[in-house]
Amino acid sequence: MPTITPFNPAAGLGSLLDQLFAPASGISASAIQLHPSANRAVNLFSGFGAPQGAGGLGIADGLLLTSGWAPGFSNTVGWDGVSNGAAGDADVDAVVNTVFNTLSYDATLLAFDFTVSDPTATSISFDLVFGTDEYP
Repeated sequence: MPTITPFNPAAGLGSLLDQLFAPASGISASAIQLHPSANRAVNLFSGFGAPQGAGGLGIADGLLLTSGWAPGFSNTVGWDGVSNGAAGDADVDAVVNTVFNTLSYDATLLAFDFTVSDPTATSISFDLVFGTDEYP
């Protein structure tokens, strides 16, 4: 059964990035910044590996960053798509304002630097799924 677990800040930001980098991968993160838009905006998920369009995300385990609140542990609590009025992100605003005269709101930001200690590594990639209830 798919699960969504709210991130516990007491676990440390490094534990959050363990969801992106396998601990023995030779990749280490630094300068980690996390600015959530709401209490439950940063979550860990597992069990959503079904293909996209079949009720899954196409990624089995990872991070779930939202602009609001994610469902509870068993994925039975509904999504909170209501704006909480939190500030957006200045970098997003700069891009959005090239097309629209508006600001962003409820931004959750995760930023980090990383170094790769494996001299044979030639690339790094991330799987990303973007979803919205505003633009079905």
